[in-house]
Formats: sequence, C-alpha cells, structure tokens
Amino acid sequence: MNRARPPNFTFTSDVKMKTNLPLVLAIILCATAVAGCSDPNRVGRSDDLSNAALNAATPEEKEKAAADLARSNAADAPEALYQLLESSKDADVLSQAMEGISFKKDRDLHLKSLPRLLRIVQDEKGTLDTDDAMKIKQVRGRAHWAITIIVGASFNWDVEKEQTPEEVAKLNTTVSFAQGFMRNPPPASLYNK
Repeated sequence: MNRARPPNFTFTSDVKMKTNLPLVLAIILCATAVAGCSDPNRVGRSDDLSNAALNAATPEEKEKAAADLARSNAADAPEALYQLLESSKDADVLSQAMEGISFKKDRDLHLKSLPRLLRIVQDEKGTLDTDDAMKIKQVRGRAHWAITIIVGASFNWDVEKEQTPEEVAKLNTTVSFAQGFMRNPPPASLYNK
C-alpha cells in the first residue's frame, strides 16, 4: 500500500532563527515593560491616582487617573474610589469613581457609597459646582446607573427625559428601593458570589 507523502514542510534554519531571536526577545521585553508600567496591582498606586484625579493640571489627566483607579485591583483602591466619590466635584472624575465602585464586589464599599450616590441622583445639579446641563445629566445618570448595579434593580428612570411626574415617580422608586437595600443588605456571604 502506497501512502501519500505529506507536503514537504521546511523549518526555519538555525541561522535564521538566531538572527530573529534578539528581535523576538526585544519585543517580549518591551511588552513586559509596558504591561508593568500599567499594572493596576502596584502597591501604593491608589493614593497617587486619587491625588492626580483631584489635583492634576488638566481635566484629561484627572479623568485618566480616575479611570486607572477605577480599574485598579489594588487592595486600597476601593477606599480611594470612595474618597474620590466624597470629595470630587468634577463630573468626569465622579463618573469614573461611580463606575469603579459599582463594579467592585465589595459590600461595605457599596453600602457606604449609596448615601452619596443617592444625594447626587436626587440633586437637580448633581452636587456639581456647574450649570452645564450636559455634565449634570452625565453625573446624575451615572449615579443612577451605579445605584441600579449595586442594588440589582432598575425602575427605568431616564435623566435625559423631561422630568414629568411619571419620571419623578421612577426616580423616587429607585431611591426607596436603594434605601431599603441599605436598611436590609444581603448577607456578606451571598453578596460576593
């Protein structure tokens, strides 16, 4: 029985492999260095990011620092996010802090953040020091979104719609539900599953 021969594959010669090896190593080293610079788990980074989110020279730098903090897995990141939520009046920084808080699986962080989130969503100016309607809607909408993520329920309030009695009722229902969540939170053993 004649078997068909497999196609003739040629392998890279030792000489060619040796000339490409430094290039491959350089690429790997660069990728490792870049990944190390943006590692969200670096110790002591949360304070630096929080400080930059509050005090950086430009709004873009503030927002980037807040976004990096929101993505951080450092042990002190939740507390730094909470401090940003409590102290910042910048819409972009607050939005990033609210997003970071809502995605952390931290029951205590959620419970202590809910009162501030409720103040923001209920305040017609979103607790901001601005009259910019877009920024106010952004912050109030993000606060509502964070509340619905934390409590696991949405009553479809829409900050973009005219605040008719029906829309106000939806917001009030969300607020009441969140207040009930704070009074009777789920057990910690079930919360993080």
